[in-house]
Amino acid sequence: MDADWGIGETGASGPRPNAYGDPVGHSWVAAAGPSGIVTANVLTGAEDRVANMAAFAVRALELVARD
Repeated sequence: MDADWGIGETGASGPRPNAYGDPVGHSWVAAAGPSGIVTANVLTGAEDRVANMAAFAVRALELVARD
């Protein structure tokens, strides 16, 4: 694959914490691109699974937009 970007996300979107003990609404996101790798710790404080997934995706795309 000849990709310019890679994006990753892991965490607990809800409705329960994940098996690793992350609270609902907690995620780490990362983006790797031409300028290097950037990461962000996301903690929404929300219990809404769909809202958390959207917030995690938005934050990952914000990392890409910074480059």
